[in-house]
Amino acid sequence: MHILALKIKYLKENKKFLIKCNDLDLISSEFEFNFFASNIIRIYEEVKFLKEKHFVIEDNVSIVDNKYDNMFLRAFFLNNIIIVNCNYGKFEFEIDEVDQVYDYYCECINYCYKLSFDIRKIDPIYLSIFLWKRINKIKYVCIDYTYLDDLYVPLGKSDKRRLEETDVYKTFLYGKKYCIDSVFNSNHVNESSYDRTLKIFNSIKNYGYPYRKQYIILYNNEDLIRDGQHRACSLKYIYGNIKVPVMRIFLSDR
Repeated sequence: MHILALKIKYLKENKKFLIKCNDLDLISSEFEFNFFASNIIRIYEEVKFLKEKHFVIEDNVSIVDNKYDNMFLRAFFLNNIIIVNCNYGKFEFEIDEVDQVYDYYCECINYCYKLSFDIRKIDPIYLSIFLWKRINKIKYVCIDYTYLDDLYVPLGKSDKRRLEETDVYKTFLYGKKYCIDSVFNSNHVNESSYDRTLKIFNSIKNYGYPYRKQYIILYNNEDLIRDGQHRACSLKYIYGNIKVPVMRIFLSDR
C-alpha cells in the first residue's frame, strides 16, 4: 500500500484521536501530508511553551503560521479551542486534547515510515520547517560522538562557519547586539531570538545535554549542524571543546 494511503487509513481507523477534519482525502501526496502532520505536531510544542511560560492564552493569538509553495497551515486560539485553517479545510480541537493529537500524529509518522527511532526526539519546530521534506528519505538514525570543534554551522549553500564565528556564540561573548532574528520562523510564539538563545543556554547549564532528548542533528557523515546550533554553541561556551553525543540521520539520495 502507498505510504499516503497507509497514513490516511491509520488516521481513519484510529478515530478515537481523529481531529475533526472531513477533508483528509483532499491530501493528494505524501509530501502534502508530511507538511500537514509536521505543523499539527508543532502546535503541541507551541502550546507547551506558552503553558510553561505561564502566558495568558488569548483569543486570536496565532501559534502556527507556515506555508510552502501552495500549501499553508495557520492555527490560533478561540474560546479555549485551537482553530486550524489549511488547504484541506477548517477544523478544531480543544487545548486539553493537544497532547493526544501530538501523540497521534507522531505515532502515525512512526508507523507509516517504520522509523528506527521515535519522531518525538526531533524538535517539532525543526520538523515543521525542514525535516518534513525528507522524512521519506530517512534510512536509519544513530547516536554518534564528536568534538565540538569538528562541527560547523552552514552559511548559505556552499560556506560554513566554526561555532565561535557564529552570531549565537558572539551573543554569549558580547551581548544582545549580535543576536539576529531568524528568517525561518524558528522561534516560539512571543519569543525573540535573544530569548531563545538564553533559554537554551540556561537549560543546558541547569539540566545538561541532551535536554529532553533533543540532540544536535547531523545528516549522513557530514560535519554541518542541521539542527542544534544554539545547543552546540552553548556547550562550547560553557565547557570548551568537549566530545558530545549527536544524532546522525542517514538519508537516501532518491
